Amino acid sequence: MPISHRRTVLAGVATLLAMTGLLHAKAATRASAAVAGAVSGSSVSAIGPQIAVTHGMVQVSVSLRGGRIVGVVAVQLPHDNGESWRLSNQAAAVLRSEVLRAQSADVDAVSGATYTSDAYLRSLQGAIDDAHSPTNYTNGRATLLP
Repeated sequence: MPISHRRTVLAGVATLLAMTGLLHAKAATRASAAVAGAVSGSSVSAIGPQIAVTHGMVQVSVSLRGGRIVGVVAVQLPHDNGESWRLSNQAAAVLRSEVLRAQSADVDAVSGATYTSDAYLRSLQGAIDDAHSPTNYTNGRATLLP
């Protein structure tokens, strides 16, 4: 291999290693900030995983303050047709209200929107788990709010 190609390859490898180091440092900073936030009562927000259902994707985010659920937002809901969109939005409103009341993802599904409800609650539980586990930031989804 000519010298100029070796230098190009070495420069590429060095760039990748530097980027990996920066990403690792960023994750460590987030984790330590979240631990500090949990101790001081700051808010923590996390986005749950995307869950596929027949008519689209469901994804939910959660905000916690002092360990209490203070906000739940449906980031993605099925919307491949008007009826799916309407039912999904109705179910999300009911589920949000129930989750805030129960302070957990352990609530009943909405009748007529069982698959969307199940996906909503699974995504929400993933977000809650991320928010409660500030040392597990390998997925990079949880963030400390001001």
